[in-house]
Amino acid sequence: TPTPTPTPTPTPTPTLSSFEQEMEGLSEAIVQVATTGEGSEVTLLFSEETVNDKVAESLVGTTINAGMVIEVTVVDLNLQSGNLIAAELTGKMSSGFGVTIRVQAQVSIQAGKPAVEIIEANVPANLIADAITGAVDTLLIQLTQTETGDDENVDIEFTDIIIQDDELTLVVVVKPKA
Repeated sequence: TPTPTPTPTPTPTPTLSSFEQEMEGLSEAIVQVATTGEGSEVTLLFSEETVNDKVAESLVGTTINAGMVIEVTVVDLNLQSGNLIAAELTGKMSSGFGVTIRVQAQVSIQAGKPAVEIIEANVPANLIADAITGAVDTLLIQLTQTETGDDENVDIEFTDIIIQDDELTLVVVVKPKA
């Protein structure tokens, strides 16, 4: 009797988190631009959860100056339609008192950089504007850094940001370094 040929078992493809998928797409574009020298537009979509994780990575444990120096312990962002981010930063002042800063900001892209306009805040807007702009700047850089090794051969220019309920879409153009 002939021996039955074993049926090959398909290897399951690992499921990437949406953040990893977006980074993979961006990495491919960066490598392609670095190789071909031709610019490429990439649209990245991030969930509110991813955005919160990245902001927590960069802000928790750091100090911000909002008229008083605060060590940030908790950050919570709520992405809302109309390019709005509602942020709640909880922290401690050097005196040990706890403080919560609530800010609603509108985010846009102007001349390739994020621009943040404070709509409402429970502290004077002029005191918190720089900290929030810095945090958004850092966030966008974090969301567009890859491990390709080709990052230094390209420039990433932000062309658009679209914030809707629970998601952030970032449109970037990857260009060869001039």
